[in-house]
Amino acid sequence: MRNLDLPGEVRFGQGRKEKTYKGSELYGGTCKDSQNCLEKNKDVMAIQMDSLIGRAGGKVFLIVHFVESNLMLAF
Repeated sequence: MRNLDLPGEVRFGQGRKEKTYKGSELYGGTCKDSQNCLEKNKDVMAIQMDSLIGRAGGKVFLIVHFVESNLMLAF
């Protein structure tokens, strides 16, 4: 079979290959690395950050969570 025999193949063509990331490649460290760092440095405060995206072109929330004090701020 040739591509001309498959109308969908001619119309759509080849798709993109998805990149696969490991945790250490994407964020610069794994979960165990961050836990070990927090154990070594007891005076460091852990902070979690997240974003909430609404519709495309719409509002976006930035959420900051201070773990030790259980305080969550949203901007």
